[in-house]
Amino acid sequence: MNVEQLLHQIPIFNGLAHDQLVEVLPLLTREQYPTQHMIIKEGSPGDSLFIVIRGSVRVTKKAEDGEDVFISNMVPGAYFGELALIDKQPRSANVITNEPSTLLRLRRDLFHNLLSLNKDFAVVFYRNCLLETIARIRETANNFTYAQGVLSKTTSRLNEIDADLSNAKEVQDYLINSNALKECKSMISGVLHSFIYLPYFDVGGDFVNIIKYDDQHMGIIISDVMGHGITAALSTGVLKSAFSIYAKKYGRKPVVLMEKLNDHFRELFTNRFATCYYALVDMEQQAVTLVKAGHAAPLVWRSEHQTFINVKGNGPGLGIMPNPVFEEERLKIRLGDKLLFYTDGIVEQRNSDGVMFGQERLKMSFYETVSQRKSAVLQEVFNEFKGFSKGVNFCDDITMLLLEL
Repeated sequence: MNVEQLLHQIPIFNGLAHDQLVEVLPLLTREQYPTQHMIIKEGSPGDSLFIVIRGSVRVTKKAEDGEDVFISNMVPGAYFGELALIDKQPRSANVITNEPSTLLRLRRDLFHNLLSLNKDFAVVFYRNCLLETIARIRETANNFTYAQGVLSKTTSRLNEIDADLSNAKEVQDYLINSNALKECKSMISGVLHSFIYLPYFDVGGDFVNIIKYDDQHMGIIISDVMGHGITAALSTGVLKSAFSIYAKKYGRKPVVLMEKLNDHFRELFTNRFATCYYALVDMEQQAVTLVKAGHAAPLVWRSEHQTFINVKGNGPGLGIMPNPVFEEERLKIRLGDKLLFYTDGIVEQRNSDGVMFGQERLKMSFYETVSQRKSAVLQEVFNEFKGFSKGVNFCDDITMLLLEL
């Protein structure tokens, strides 16, 4: 079995084409270890994926009494440490050679350089990481259920779940493109953006992203996938992957893009749905084209008249039906105009008296902040939202995205 075939067997490389896997090969180093060599020490920082190609290794963990507990043996073709490619969590076990052994090693820093240069590769890889993390959490949960009577294993199992959730969170940070959104406040000239994203669980079902088509055009998507936590995060990953792929070709055709996202989501999930709003900003024509898929319309502030304008347009949520009809609405935009996109976690949040924050309260908060010409508009709105819900935990993912011209 050649090295490319070995990579194909690793779940996080599933679905990568031949020309993509070939790019990984030069990054692999061949390392030889003598018998009883500790390749990985439990608790040490992880930075590499290893693949056994000759010899064998064993996996052990320290019990509470300090004794090494045997977990498993690994033979040629086996791999370990793959999630070290996306996080810096401490190693959860020891890996020791049983005999002279040869392994292939892929270091995280080299691999991240490859991901940063290849967007399509990165989308597939991070989607696979999310799927693998979810599978591990389910396995851990099942194992934990069967081992309820063994109290000494409780702490280590919960630590594994915590580490897996950390992996999933890092993947979702990629899925919502949070680094790019934070680091770049203006993707095209004349438009500033700011955003707030707070998942209800460690990972959530809301999704927001901005993609630049050229110096005059960009696309904005905001979505809320049914449910919370890991399952919703997986659905979000599917939607993000589809958006990254289809936006390149159909991003300037908002209705067609929404149709493609619906078909893709419906094909993969038979009992889930997502609400979504997409906006194509065209600074050349000073216009924005909006398409709705069951999602709340953005609040659009017209600076010239110091008022909001109504946003129309209809369309069902993604994944609900085949061949849906989506409508687009084109609005002229001018200097000083603002668009606030949000998910239902904002308007459905209740305070200690059981009163909803509601769309009218959000609209009034936005109006007062903008009309008083306060800086940091989105943060001011969020501060009022937090004050309203003080003493009550958030009941859903909280996501807002503000565009300012």
